[in-house]
Amino acid sequence: MQSRDPYQSEIFFLGVQEIDAEPLQEINENLIRLEELSERNHPEFVIASLSVRWGKKFYLSTGEVVNTPVNPNDFVEIVDYDPVRNSALAVGKTGPNEDMPFHWFSYRTFPHINGIAVVKLLVDIDIDKFVDIKSIDSEIKLFQPDIILNILPHMKEGSSINLLGKGIAFYNNSFKDLFSELIQFFKNLESHLPKEESEQKGADK
Repeated sequence: MQSRDPYQSEIFFLGVQEIDAEPLQEINENLIRLEELSERNHPEFVIASLSVRWGKKFYLSTGEVVNTPVNPNDFVEIVDYDPVRNSALAVGKTGPNEDMPFHWFSYRTFPHINGIAVVKLLVDIDIDKFVDIKSIDSEIKLFQPDIILNILPHMKEGSSINLLGKGIAFYNNSFKDLFSELIQFFKNLESHLPKEESEQKGADK
């Protein structure tokens, strides 16, 4: 029998109920706002993981968020997580995104946070030249508990952090404001793309 990857969270499902209609609508309304930025579906970035806190629940994307609108099977409710055993209790039909430990620790540590997005840039650009975002010192390959615990103190102030190797994490007490920040960031990103890349984007529209 093949052994389980020790770095991959073990998921125990408590049920197969789908995400509630209200948070799903909130997610889709804001994804549409972001999609309207580009007719090419944002070739310069991808949302690697997205979550929303809704009352006492929190829902996490099962993978990258690449299609709009998302459907109920694209999100799973995370009921609890045991960082010692690296196992989680979930409600849904599909396992959660591999970024799940980071989202869980963030919500548990900061009760005011109600939305988190981890974004990967697909272009080679120095973001420090056009936006003020804190960066951690070392590259991250996986969100292991000890690594996350080192990240959390840097999240006490501000609403974004550059997690080298994993992407940029945006977090906010309002899901709508989270997307407002994402939209502003990507407007700044598009305006700072290399000239030849910007011209190609315009020609492709």
